[in-house]
Amino acid sequence: MIILFGSYARGEWVEDYQENYEYISDYDILVITADRKTAKRN
Repeated sequence: MIILFGSYARGEWVEDYQENYEYISDYDILVITADRKTAKRN
């Protein structure tokens, strides 16, 4: 299962571009696996 949360899930993301400045919201996701063997920690 993959869960999207944070600003994108709420519909409040930001994409702001200026001449010498750029701010873009990141994606916040949570991945749930069936068991620990299928999970990989990075």
